[in-house]
Amino acid sequence: MQRNYEATLGEWNNFTRSTAEQAQRLFLSELDKAYNLVSTGALSYTQAVKEVLNNIVSDGVTITYPTGHEDTIETATLRAVRTGISQATSQIQMARAEEMGVDKFIISSHLGARPSHQVWQGKIFTRQELESTDEGMPALGTATGLSGINCRHSVSPWFDNMDNPFEQYDSEENRKQYEKEQRQRTLERRIRNTKREVMGLKESVDNCKDDKLKFDLDMDYQRKSALLAKQNKAYQEYCDKNNLRPLADRIQIAKWDRQQAAAARGAAQRYENAKGD
Repeated sequence: MQRNYEATLGEWNNFTRSTAEQAQRLFLSELDKAYNLVSTGALSYTQAVKEVLNNIVSDGVTITYPTGHEDTIETATLRAVRTGISQATSQIQMARAEEMGVDKFIISSHLGARPSHQVWQGKIFTRQELESTDEGMPALGTATGLSGINCRHSVSPWFDNMDNPFEQYDSEENRKQYEKEQRQRTLERRIRNTKREVMGLKESVDNCKDDKLKFDLDMDYQRKSALLAKQNKAYQEYCDKNNLRPLADRIQIAKWDRQQAAAARGAAQRYENAKGD
């Protein structure tokens, strides 16, 4: 039996639109474009996200969800593209299993899973259980379930008598790793916020016609750039100390390029030099 995988891949749009129905039409169309570029291999995940940001973002743009929760455009884009790819991958695995007549599935595992997902890791579920909304079930396709928002787990067909390749991590070990990664997310948010402030100050300095005001703004720009340098250093040190991989895509903001970074480094150096005089 053949399956229309194009329709399966298109299901990610329903998920994204249900969680961001108040977003601009342009935002959604750019997410579609990013998803297609990643899924076809035309661009890497990070490159596609950067393209979306550069196409649609202006300073301070946020996405408001039906719940009232707001995210910056960077966070919303990363989450939507990541979740869309995960959703489509899971749906394809389910479709392939159906073609093979397989009704059991195994869930992958990784250290640092959120507590509510940690209980699923390395376990086997039937299709009915995955599609159930009963408490304690993975609930494939829901926002908080398997392949939901920010979920890194995958699902694969399971055949009886197969060896289980996935480790079921100790709950305490998993909790510690999860807390480390949550702290990493906090440091990343701080860097993104500071970058926005640095960019805003730089633009203000460049466009200011009043000499006195321009001087004051430039001092603010230098101080904020010095703060960014300290945050970047602290982030790298934290990752090294805790054996975490620094994630460049999570500290990227729209229109922040090498020129912006170089200008900020120069401003930070001027600030440090002035302090030493």
